[in-house]
Amino acid sequence: MLLDFRKPKCVVVKSCKSASGKYKLFYGFNYVKGKTCYDVGPINAQTGEIVSRHYLDNGQDNPKAEALRIYHDYEKALQRKAEVEEQDENSAKLTDEFRRALNFGRPGKPRRA
Repeated sequence: MLLDFRKPKCVVVKSCKSASGKYKLFYGFNYVKGKTCYDVGPINAQTGEIVSRHYLDNGQDNPKAEALRIYHDYEKALQRKAEVEEQDENSAKLTDEFRRALNFGRPGKPRRA
């Protein structure tokens, strides 16, 4: 379990945890070349992986509103209680089935019947 060492490269304004505790969602801002950039993304609490989506304020549209909309949509989804219990994601059988499904429809490869 990661002890919360990794932090996003922004000032975090809002954050929440998923119902399972595996993910932490954040909303924050930083400055890029003197312009405000709003960041939204999840942090995987087990691996420390941070995925961030950036909304740069370049004078068009409303990046803050878009970032907050995305944050609230993800917040609802992450805090919803799971309908079925999660299975082990590292199962060799599941990984093999996923790999085969990806290769099955690949262009240039013959399809099996």
